[in-house]
Amino acid sequence: MPHSTPAQGPRFLTHPRALIIDTVAATEPGLPPQVIEAAVDHVAGTRAKLRRLAQALDTAPHLLTSGTPEGPRLIELLIRALQPQGTTHLVLPRCAGCSQQHALTRVDGNRRLCGNCGDKARGDALRLPCAVCGKNLLVASRDNNGQPRCQRHRPQETDDVALICTLLRKLDTGLDDQTLAEIVSEAAPRPFQRRQITAELISRPDLLTGQGAYGSPRVLALIDALVAHGARTILPPACPFCHRTTALKFRRDNARCCRRCYDEARLQPCSSCGQQQPVATRTPGGQPLCTTCMRSDPLNHEPCTGCGRLTIAVHHDDSQQHEADLADALDQLMRRVHSGHATTAEQALLARATMLPIPAARHPHLGTGPTTSAPAQHDELAQHDEDDSIDELDDLPDDDTHPAAATGYGLYDAYEEADKW
Repeated sequence: MPHSTPAQGPRFLTHPRALIIDTVAATEPGLPPQVIEAAVDHVAGTRAKLRRLAQALDTAPHLLTSGTPEGPRLIELLIRALQPQGTTHLVLPRCAGCSQQHALTRVDGNRRLCGNCGDKARGDALRLPCAVCGKNLLVASRDNNGQPRCQRHRPQETDDVALICTLLRKLDTGLDDQTLAEIVSEAAPRPFQRRQITAELISRPDLLTGQGAYGSPRVLALIDALVAHGARTILPPACPFCHRTTALKFRRDNARCCRRCYDEARLQPCSSCGQQQPVATRTPGGQPLCTTCMRSDPLNHEPCTGCGRLTIAVHHDDSQQHEADLADALDQLMRRVHSGHATTAEQALLARATMLPIPAARHPHLGTGPTTSAPAQHDELAQHDEDDSIDELDDLPDDDTHPAAATGYGLYDAYEEADKW
């Protein structure tokens, strides 16, 4: 495969992390670079988040200091991560509803809202005339006809399981009443779901005999459960567009459909190749891109840590971080044991450990020798203070927490075991 050439495009796409760090450093010149880098890595841990945050700061860097409740929430999270470090210019955005510096978890158009204001705005949108009293109140429930009801006029509770079972018995499914009741309760565990199924089956009994594509997802779940239990008169629905009997997990033109037909309805001309394709992503200008063009776009390529080639990243290797976390956890465990602060479970775990010598970190004959970056890593580790080592713990006197002899279920040398195999 030929090597990709470095991407040419906006800096928020090619170097988003550097753009964010430079923008924050220009706003807060007193912050050390390593503090800014740590905050950016903590808040925006993926390339998609980095690009979203970088684009917002590239377009409107004043969002860091104006307190305007606009842009992605990543801006708020970045400011919150940096403020404990002694910032003087960064200002948290204020809620567009109450003007308080709360967590802005909701969105109303281009404005960001706190949870309370977001719930209030959502509640105002859900106020409809009650089907009984006619007052414009918050919808608390709906009746079997789908009409809104206020809190005072909630629909009367009915035994919808029994009603659905009665409708199913008319179809001669061949299943007894207890089995039918169990199937209905499993397919629709909540009361409002059972009310919805009841209303649908009363208005359209043919949903259970092949027309289920025009029902709700709960009706489809009931059909699947009945078919799985061998109901003889229940027919699984076919896709109304391609007529294949398959899972109908999507909605198109007021009917449930398969994934293929759903994608066909969403085809758009790709802004790169011009072919009618499903939209995989969009350019910074909002133009659609198909999967092939997205994968071939150098802007979406990353250098592989193994071969150095610029290509689509298939997997991000975090093994070094996992090894570091494991070593740190083991270090803390050993410190607690020798200081007498280990829990009973931790003491019992180490009491079963063998006294085998610690194996070498890498075996050359297993092909796991250090990489070219290992000397640099070793130099960095050598700079740590000696207090971070647990070597001196060997000189401590024996006590009740010292590991006992192995009982057959302790730790072992993984490399020795691998050699045996």
